[in-house]
Amino acid sequence: MRRPKLLCWVMLIVAMATITPSYPQDNSKVRVFFEKVYLHTDRDLYFSGEDIWYKAYLLNGQVNQLLNTSNNLYVELITPDAAIVDRKVIRLEEGLGYGDIRLSDSISAGTYRLRAYTNWMKNFGDNFVFEKRIEVSNDHAKLPKGGRVAPAKSFVAINDTGQKNILRFFPEGGSMLEGVAGIVAFKTEASNGRGGKVRAVVISNTGDTITSLESNDQGIGRFLLKPEAGLKYLVKGVINGKTAFTASLPEVLHTGFSIRTVNTDSAFVKVIISTNPATLADYKGHEMELRARHGGISYFSVRFPMNNPQAIAEIPKDKFPAGIAAISLADDKGRSHCERLVYIHSKNALKVNVSTTKPVYQSKERVVVTVKTTDLQNRPVKANLSLAAVDADIVREGRNNLMTYYMLESELRGEIENPRQYFDPANRDREKDLDNLLITQGWRDFIWKRMRDTSIVIKNRNETGFTISGRVTEKSSTKPVVGANVTLFASGSKGDKLFAATTNAEGRYYFDNINFDGNKVIKLVSTDSKAKKVGRLVIDSLYSPPFAINVLPAYKTESVLSIKFKTEAAKRKVAMDKFSLSDTIALKEVNVKGSKTLTIFGDVLTSFGYPDQNFVIGPKDYDYNSLTHYLMTNVNGALNPEDATADGVEFLSDGKRVRPIFIVNKRQDLFDRMDYYTLQMDQIEKITVRHMLGSTKMGLDSLSGMSTVKPGAHVYLIYLTLKPTAFEKKEFSLLNTSVNGYYQQRIFYSPVYPSAKSSTKTDLRTTIYWNPMVKTDENGLGTLYFYNADPKTKIRVEVEGVSENGVPGVGSATYEVK
Repeated sequence: MRRPKLLCWVMLIVAMATITPSYPQDNSKVRVFFEKVYLHTDRDLYFSGEDIWYKAYLLNGQVNQLLNTSNNLYVELITPDAAIVDRKVIRLEEGLGYGDIRLSDSISAGTYRLRAYTNWMKNFGDNFVFEKRIEVSNDHAKLPKGGRVAPAKSFVAINDTGQKNILRFFPEGGSMLEGVAGIVAFKTEASNGRGGKVRAVVISNTGDTITSLESNDQGIGRFLLKPEAGLKYLVKGVINGKTAFTASLPEVLHTGFSIRTVNTDSAFVKVIISTNPATLADYKGHEMELRARHGGISYFSVRFPMNNPQAIAEIPKDKFPAGIAAISLADDKGRSHCERLVYIHSKNALKVNVSTTKPVYQSKERVVVTVKTTDLQNRPVKANLSLAAVDADIVREGRNNLMTYYMLESELRGEIENPRQYFDPANRDREKDLDNLLITQGWRDFIWKRMRDTSIVIKNRNETGFTISGRVTEKSSTKPVVGANVTLFASGSKGDKLFAATTNAEGRYYFDNINFDGNKVIKLVSTDSKAKKVGRLVIDSLYSPPFAINVLPAYKTESVLSIKFKTEAAKRKVAMDKFSLSDTIALKEVNVKGSKTLTIFGDVLTSFGYPDQNFVIGPKDYDYNSLTHYLMTNVNGALNPEDATADGVEFLSDGKRVRPIFIVNKRQDLFDRMDYYTLQMDQIEKITVRHMLGSTKMGLDSLSGMSTVKPGAHVYLIYLTLKPTAFEKKEFSLLNTSVNGYYQQRIFYSPVYPSAKSSTKTDLRTTIYWNPMVKTDENGLGTLYFYNADPKTKIRVEVEGVSENGVPGVGSATYEVK
């Protein structure tokens, strides 16, 4: 009686399914676009057990406008030794999204990286992948005698390679040219990775002092030099007033071109193209082209004959979006001679004003914050923002923000020391400092120039939802079933619930753009044209595999955490635990103690000292949609089968691939069963992978069950501890499983105190308030409130965000708690 009911159910689903997804697109015909993402975090310093709160902004990499091209954003926390300790997928809507990461109580101290990217960004290497440093401490430092505490100090990353001071020179436009006066910028890096203050003089090989030079505190500066024929130049001076140095200037070219720029408050960037008589003799009358690009897009171009040693052009700024523009000079054969970066300030900048109703509050008093967003003419602008209020005596100001990242850091190679200074109105030299930075760190290494020099191959699709995919094979082999009807019932998804697909020549099926949060149960069924159950269903992972991790040089930290942070953070962690319950369960690690020898099918194996790989499976592992996917991701040495259509994993033994042997619930299985590989992770409790050596004969043969293996051959055993329900399913054409969709963001806990005396609980929050979804209205206004914690301290309120047109802006305010 059950079979007819089941058949009717299958037919009903097929009849109701109206969504028929297409197969993956032909990437060769995809329009190329560029995405940038930025994460605003509540702070950069954390204690173990605390939460990282963040908001994501996805913008067009070329014009800095909010994008809705990708909905899946991968956010990862990477350990100091380049391992992913946490990975989540959050959903972006109209380019905006938010989430959080809980730092475990047992997390090791160190410098972590918070990384974010879309699947589409993988097509362009690491050029658009967002990363920021997160410092984590679990050190319970003690207060010094007398109770005096040190203020929070800036984080300093130190390259621990022992390298000496390095001084680099960057002629404006690319080269020093004989007989042509030009700017030479310079940048120094001390052995600790930071810039050092430079004072020096330029001396010719005849002993004459030509000019003097001095850098800013970051070790960046410039000087004017007109090289003469036959002379060479040295720079002699000191770094930080104590380290003497001598350095040679770059070689002077006999022929070539030079460009200088004058970028003031006027409506134009003046460009001066210069050459010398030797070059003019070869190029006189030739047509040259001056071009200016932003984000790889040409916004200005002019052609002119090179009839004189100098030519002047003016480039109107109003043609360009805000940010970095590249000005280049090419000849009539298309050969590029020199390039210069300039910064164009926004004519539609977003001003973010943050204010509180008074400058001083009491502990646990209600604070009212007003945010006002306007353009440069003080006209109101709607904006979408994120706000963090933190204890400024404990947490230092972050090294960057949304403005510095989008407009500067994401466009240049190398770390920019203190990027905020280039946008700080209090810095009177910010324009000069910014221009020097572009000559040095942007010198002939502009991100869009690299993109033009690289052939772009589109391999990764932009994801607008989850893709549920997999294969249908014959029940007893890996041979694909072609033309099978696969129906997906996703009751927990938002929008459509029923989907239908047909397997292709490889037996594969695809369901695109599925939207669901958290852990949801889905049902899959495969049938033939007569609605008869057919084949074995296998499901792939929902998630795109992680992007390759760049291993950074070894770093140590200097003055990372103030004594007050170390001391107070420990107290605040206890208080935090009282305010919110942990939503995670810490599972004890299970070690499978294996003997040195083991008998399998009558043959003796020895461990030979290879360590076991032990895994305790919990809810965090349910993202993996089969045992195959889990083994390939987590087990050292696991390889994809040589037969691309086969399930499972393989390992190397004397240069040859071998299949592992399963020991399931302490029972030895003779064959490498396919149905183990298709097990869902929620049916597995423990996994142990053992690497052993065969002492007599060991292996598997499809006919006899055994094959001779030379003594010493490598053998791999996979121990599985399964739940009793693991093999209850008898119908391989039916698949009921749970999958993890988008991460379900938690809400920041903000207590409410009717009065300071009404609560006896000690409140020691470091992040006083976090709100990722602050919006200003048509008047550009937004008002919100929160309550202070107990400590007498200074609170810093930082706001970052974008206008409804995607223009970035930042603002901040401070108040005291007494």
